[in-house]
Amino acid sequence: MRIATIHIVQHNEIGIPRQFTMELEILSDNIQTQEDIMDAIHAACNEYVATHSGKYIYENNYHNFNWADFEANIPGYFCVKHGFKRIQPRKTALELTVDWDEQLVTEYKEPKEE
Repeated sequence: MRIATIHIVQHNEIGIPRQFTMELEILSDNIQTQEDIMDAIHAACNEYVATHSGKYIYENNYHNFNWADFEANIPGYFCVKHGFKRIQPRKTALELTVDWDEQLVTEYKEPKEE
């Protein structure tokens, strides 16, 4: 099984990124590169917004369709038709999201004389 892992990051006006990870199982032998998978994703999105439900999402989103829209709205059969399918991200390790400025010292004691 071939997997494409996509990390989607959004930086807001105050500089705090928002992110999520998406994994896709590659079903087509024609998808070999990053460009190939992006072409397949674009094709699935373009086909979806040509439907009544896709047009509604696209037009009500000011003619924008981004990764969050892809994740939330594209039915799986559009993806499969274009050679991939969304899968649950694999958890291979404990993952944490933390604040850069979080203070890690919870208890300060004066150093002892050496």
